[in-house]
Amino acid sequence: MISIKSISALKIKVHNKYYEVGWYREIRPYNIILFLFNGGYMISYLVFYVVAFILVYLIYELFVIRKENALNKMKKSKDVLILSRLSKLDVEKVNFKKLVRLLALTNAFIISTMSTLVLLLNKVITNIYLWIIIGSIGALVVLIPLIMICYKFIGKKIKKEGK
Repeated sequence: MISIKSISALKIKVHNKYYEVGWYREIRPYNIILFLFNGGYMISYLVFYVVAFILVYLIYELFVIRKENALNKMKKSKDVLILSRLSKLDVEKVNFKKLVRLLALTNAFIISTMSTLVLLLNKVITNIYLWIIIGSIGALVVLIPLIMICYKFIGKKIKKEGK
């Protein structure tokens, strides 16, 4: 069992005399998990993340992947263009339906991650103007690299399967 042991001391002043009180505390992984999920806040964010992920993927599945017309329009979309430029991928040579499914999963991951981060930021920052400023800057700092990294991984995966 993994555990981190810590010994702490506290000095207490009673009648102009200092007494040192020490205590022993053992921190175990389940204590850290209980601390993170304290009050049910983290559970609600996790549930929101999962629901947002499933909802975004289902929207992609119903309105893009299953419709032939929307699938043809997807060949000229910004997502495919960014993916083909980042990974130097020839879109005509790959299984396009599988590529769109991977893009749908990736976009669901990105959208649910960003929306959960916005909710967490809303919990921390209560001033609406500060929230808008920090949220806008944070979106650029987090969103663009997240898109680049995820699309790069998709390109590598498609290239590896194509060989």
